[in-house]
This record gives sequence, C-alpha cells and structure tokens, in this order.
Amino acid sequence: MSFKANVVKRKEGVYIMSLVGSLDGNAYGECDKQVDSLVLKPAKVLIFDMKELDYIASIGFAVFIKARRVIEEGGGVVALVNLKPSIRKIFDTVKIMPDRLFAGIEEVDEYIKKTFS
Repeated sequence: MSFKANVVKRKEGVYIMSLVGSLDGNAYGECDKQVDSLVLKPAKVLIFDMKELDYIASIGFAVFIKARRVIEEGGGVVALVNLKPSIRKIFDTVKIMPDRLFAGIEEVDEYIKKTFS
C-alpha cells in the first residue's frame, strides 16, 4: 500500500493533515517530516484526518506522540478524527491518545472552543 499526507491550512496556526493509505515503516519518515514542518510554522492546532488511512504500523504511532508532545508543550492541541473502526480499535487497545480521538471535525471544533475560551 502507498501512503500520502495532504496538509490544508484552515486558518493561521490551524492545520488538517489528511492521511491516505498505509502508515508503515516506509511512510513514517515522510509523515514525520511533514509534521516537523508544521511544528516549525508553528501549528497551534493539528488535526489528523484519518478517514482514508487503511493501516498503521507500530512506528506510525510515533508521529502522533511526537506531534502531541511538541504542539501541546506550546499550548496547542493535536486531535485525530475519522478513524476507521479497525484503526480506532488499535488506538483503544494500546491506549495512545485516548483523549484526542474524535468522531469528526465538528467535535474537534467544539473541544477547541471549550479549551481556548
């Protein structure tokens, strides 16, 4: 499976990174590099849209953990949305970022509104 990450700027400091395909050992470096570029912008909110992510290897979790650590140290938020049931089950099982898994963008927007108001 191939991998692609598309980044869209919603507004200043707020980005959505759509992940497509398979986040495995081969794709990890590309994804990590894109996250690094967003952290340098700096991103205040980074939303990973995972509706087209079909597979995640254990190395893939490092991308989300690193993004959360760096962005939240700066007072920002990292969120994961639109997880397929099979991907959601993995996140629930390993208990990575349980408080940052959202059904959709609207749910994240509500969370951000409450967090930053």
